[in-house]
Amino acid sequence: LADIKQVFNNCRLYNRPDSDVHNMGNSVEEFFNTKLKGMPALEEEVVPASVLRQRKQQQQAEERKRKKELAERAAQKAAAAAAAAAPVAAPVNAPVVAQPAQLAGIGATTLRSPPAAGVGLIPPPAAAMVTGMATTGLGAEAV
Repeated sequence: LADIKQVFNNCRLYNRPDSDVHNMGNSVEEFFNTKLKGMPALEEEVVPASVLRQRKQQQQAEERKRKKELAERAAQKAAAAAAAAAPVAAPVNAPVVAQPAQLAGIGATTLRSPPAAGVGLIPPPAAAMVTGMATTGLGAEAV
């Protein structure tokens, strides 16, 4: 719009007032302004109904995909939280290997439950010597 107005201004600026170019520039500008007043304020896109339906279907498909991804993420988070909260259970009747210092003072009981949290296990070669043993006082005896 500014460009066409500049054309009309140049017609007046670079030509004498009595010249044909100056006069024709003024008359074309008047015609242009009357047509411009009849134009709508904003452009409106005219879109066929088939294109509108296709756009709507694409939007719906994208929305379904987004909801599915959100549901999958929520399920993964819930599964991870459940796994983190679930206690780790030792197999039933599984022998527990404990350090000799842990066995002192327990009495004549057979170890069948996991050691207290944070208590280390005997390395594999030494484990063979202690597995299946009970304690009496300070020493260990075979069961």
